[in-house]
Amino acid sequence: MPAAARTHVTDTDGLAHYRGFIADSARWWQFELRPGDVVITVPSKSGTTWMQTIVALLLFDGVPATPVNELSLWLDVNLRSDEETFARLAAQDHRRFIKTHVPLDGLPHHPQVTYVTVGRDPRDAFASMRKHDANIRADEMRARRVAAVGDADLAGLDNPWPETEDPHELATAFMELPRWPSPADINLANVLHHLRLAWDARHDSHHRLFHYADLKADLPGQMQRLRDALGVDLSDERVTELAELATLTSMRERARTAAPEADSGTWKDVAAFFRAGRHGDGAALMTPAQLERYEERCEELHGDDPDFLDWVHHGNPQRTT
Repeated sequence: MPAAARTHVTDTDGLAHYRGFIADSARWWQFELRPGDVVITVPSKSGTTWMQTIVALLLFDGVPATPVNELSLWLDVNLRSDEETFARLAAQDHRRFIKTHVPLDGLPHHPQVTYVTVGRDPRDAFASMRKHDANIRADEMRARRVAAVGDADLAGLDNPWPETEDPHELATAFMELPRWPSPADINLANVLHHLRLAWDARHDSHHRLFHYADLKADLPGQMQRLRDALGVDLSDERVTELAELATLTSMRERARTAAPEADSGTWKDVAAFFRAGRHGDGAALMTPAQLERYEERCEELHGDDPDFLDWVHHGNPQRTT
């Protein structure tokens, strides 16, 4: 459907509307969830593909024959038309697990669907996005977007990021930009909003909250948590075996089937999608003054819940149910 014909309204049944160059949450308003679906809702560069891989391993009891990228569709991405996306999801007869970067307030809720979120230190997500952007073939990405949904809506989209490659200027923008509804944008206000919604929902039976640091520290244990949430019949021993297939090294070796849009020509280096991100990468991009300002900005945005901010940056608090 051409972009000009797509419906862009601000609210449907109380849902926030998120749209940007890469994605549009309006698709969710037309989509029928099935009981048993898994919605993986994670801020960009915070472990989305990792969680898709983990879910695939648990549901298929091993590496599935079909690439994860094709099994776990990014529903709202503007690189496929509405018709293609809905047709592919409707044709899936396995338990569906669907990718999005839209926060919970932009997603329809279904009591028999499991919503999974992964948190990560926002500074590290920002650093990872810098590497990610450098690996994208921007012309190819835009051509695919135009072919799929057109470009009529782009005239109304703002991009408040400064036109610079200076890492300190970009780090300042990351901290200071206000929240705005671009579903894959990595600025601090956006990331904290996404994670705060999931944090506040963590005690609901159909929401599960994970943290990047906890996945790195105890991948088998965290996969067992998710197994229990999904009701998958696998032993602890088998989940531990599957965890070996969910490591960064293993995913990099399977990059052609594990990376999103791996065969689309979008990436300069598909294997580089699985870069070895480390805790502290984002802080290393900042000056001492910026690090101090970062702490102040977090307090400005979510100082009402210090436990939430502590979890965002370190993970654990009781592994979040």
